[in-house]
Amino acid sequence: MNKRLQNTIFIVGIIAIIPFLILCCYVYPINDDYSFALRDGALDPFTATLQTYRHWSGRYFATFISNCNPLVSFKDYLTAFSIYSIGLILLSITTVFSALRILLKHTLTITETAFLTTLLSLAFIAQCPRVSEAFYWFSSYTAYTIPTLLSILFFATLNKEGKGYTAMQAILAVCIVGGNEVLAVLFAGSLFMWAHFTNWKNRSRAIILCTVTLICLLIVMLSPGNGQRMQQQLSETPYLWSVAVSLFQTAGWLVLWIPTLLLFTFIYIPTIGIRVARKCNYDFNVKLVDYILIALVVIFLAHIPPTLGLSSVMIGRTANVLYVFFIAYYFFGVHVFILPHLGAIDIWYKRKITKVITSLSAIVLIFVVLFNINGNIATAWIDLAGGKAKAYSEQMNSRDLTIQLHTHLSDTTTLYLEPLVDVPSTIYVSDLNSSPDFCLSYGAFWHYKGQVLVKETDRIYTSNYQTLFRLGKELRK
Repeated sequence: MNKRLQNTIFIVGIIAIIPFLILCCYVYPINDDYSFALRDGALDPFTATLQTYRHWSGRYFATFISNCNPLVSFKDYLTAFSIYSIGLILLSITTVFSALRILLKHTLTITETAFLTTLLSLAFIAQCPRVSEAFYWFSSYTAYTIPTLLSILFFATLNKEGKGYTAMQAILAVCIVGGNEVLAVLFAGSLFMWAHFTNWKNRSRAIILCTVTLICLLIVMLSPGNGQRMQQQLSETPYLWSVAVSLFQTAGWLVLWIPTLLLFTFIYIPTIGIRVARKCNYDFNVKLVDYILIALVVIFLAHIPPTLGLSSVMIGRTANVLYVFFIAYYFFGVHVFILPHLGAIDIWYKRKITKVITSLSAIVLIFVVLFNINGNIATAWIDLAGGKAKAYSEQMNSRDLTIQLHTHLSDTTTLYLEPLVDVPSTIYVSDLNSSPDFCLSYGAFWHYKGQVLVKETDRIYTSNYQTLFRLGKELRK
């Protein structure tokens, strides 16, 4: 059964990834991309990083790599945006595979590692809070997705010792913490968790890495730009708001994410998990209650930067980062649970009834979760097949042509752009009218001297059911 199940998951993984790769062809620059392009086009990377640190944000690594903005670096920037997104999706899969290969090289074959990579990738994409911000928005994935991938590599190499590995891990820590504040807290908390549960094995290396992480955290926290931004956005009762919302969201994620991860667990344990627990040399000898409490504390603390610093909640790209760590925490916790009961679990999974349960779990996972009509995978297919992505690209291109024409005519009147209609949820983030600054930046990028505004509309989204209904009628003609 395991072989058939693995092949099924491979097929599902291929079906799932195809639309996300094709949708990369319809990616367009969004909002902050224009703002940062104006900054990066006028300043070198180091000056831009320093000025942003002083006046806006302490995310020194994210600011630095954002200088690769296609709007600045490439004449054919649309092709570059597409290549970036394709590369990022493939890089994400490759990073997970490489990390698992490093950790489980002597436990799993290459095929089994590829299967586990597919399973974990499906677990992420099935419940990813905002796919568009993970893979299709340049200003988002440079600050959130790329540093998160670096953190995966960091923790995968923690079992490697030597001065060279320590130096590489220290460099990774500097980059990761400088990505964004939520990731910085999750990374630091996970690092200290590792040091605690391994009883500070190889104490000097652990101290070096923890010290580097703490110093970088202070650099981010003490950024003058962060202070200026907080003054503009704090609520009247920031500390009470922060604690209450952080507690509520921490509990909410458990209810939202664990049921689906349980379905993945019923597949993971008999196919891979039992063998990893039996053969793996890593120390999973941790008390389950202690582990759960510490993990929950780290997750709670990760909510503090957006709730306290911005009087906001963890959504979109910040929730994407949290979900990656949540998956890692969850499956590590699965091993903490099964290791003391390995014999009983092994016997249980040899019964016929458990094979039925595993098969039913796979069926429910595939048809109820992964290919749910409102899920991320089905939405990506519908955005593609229903023509939403193509129409979105045409609408964005029409805007660019309109403003270029008015700029060429030296027009200085207020330019009203047509609103976006029936947008593809998979690649759409928000429109220019979500902030006055975005309209200003868009106009300035195209050297338009007048004001730029977007006409109001209430038809921005169409449900997947409506799209399929329309598509069916068109095919029937």
